[in-house]
Amino acid sequence: SSRWLIQLRFRTRVWAVLLLNAAAYIGLSGTCSLHSTAGFVLALLFSSVSGGAQVVGEMTNIAFLKALPPALVGAWGAGTGIAGILGGLIYILLSDVLHLSHPLIFS
Repeated sequence: SSRWLIQLRFRTRVWAVLLLNAAAYIGLSGTCSLHSTAGFVLALLFSSVSGGAQVVGEMTNIAFLKALPPALVGAWGAGTGIAGILGGLIYILLSDVLHLSHPLIFS
């Protein structure tokens, strides 16, 4: 619940988000070499951990951005839309054009 999370210090919440995301990304990179259903299930699990970290960050930390200038917050948020497009294009380039293996791409 966000009421419980708000009671934690800001620094603690930021560390929690960072650690959860780090664990998720490390876990996701490890699942690339698993060529079974277990690898897919673990990838889903680590993706959910990353999503949960984003939820915690959004619910409890974004409120502190109201003290920052709107231009700064707007510039930070503007990059997320193109990141999804560029990330997909880079993946296609690395996997289909350059024929790199998934463990190499995601390591």
